Amino acid sequence: MSKLLHPFKFKEFSVAHHKCAMKIGVDGVLIGAWTESNDPTEILDIGTGSGLISLMMQQKFPNAIITALEPNKIAQQQAQDNFNNSPFARQPNLELIDLQNFKCNNKFDLIISNPPFFEESVSSGDINRDQARQAVFLPIKEFIQLSAALLSINGIINFVYPTQQTNQILDFAKKSNLTLLQQTVVFPNKLKISKRSLFSFGKRKQKTLKNQLFIKDHNGDFTQEYKKLTKEFYINF
Repeated sequence: MSKLLHPFKFKEFSVAHHKCAMKIGVDGVLIGAWTESNDPTEILDIGTGSGLISLMMQQKFPNAIITALEPNKIAQQQAQDNFNNSPFARQPNLELIDLQNFKCNNKFDLIISNPPFFEESVSSGDINRDQARQAVFLPIKEFIQLSAALLSINGIINFVYPTQQTNQILDFAKKSNLTLLQQTVVFPNKLKISKRSLFSFGKRKQKTLKNQLFIKDHNGDFTQEYKKLTKEFYINF
């Protein structure tokens, strides 16, 4: 993958003893690049990992106050290093906590996340990897319910999740009085099925926008639509 644009030394989240590494992935880049909002004042990044999405939001919305939640100590340390080394005048505020225990009197204009969604029932043997990947640590029902409670009346919740769970997501969102504002179904290319979708929910009802995004073309190169979407965050796009 191309190197991210941020002009500072960005550390990827690597777990202890190098058992595995949580690399900067397409999912995080996509939800960060895809997210648009009308000059949000307060932003919440749930499960920031290495801090990638928070820094993308700080680049997009330099005046926003960003709160980044991360329950894993190793990831939190990496994110803090990245925040400290960032060139932005304002830095995200980082808290070592999970969403389930996060308490805040403020309401957020934008809540964004690349939450864990793998459904493995057996541990990989590495708690750091499991916490970053497995939905058991933040079930989608809890994510939606708790996020809705933290959202301002005009705010939006943006996240990336498996496309095959769309109906389940819509059901949970409806029960939390959220409306689907936009869904972008993401395809690896035109020959493969969609594995991920980008979702945007809000409290105000409006017409839903649905579209598609293809990451690569038949030659294995990034499509022009993907480059256009992410060009502000890559050096060579």
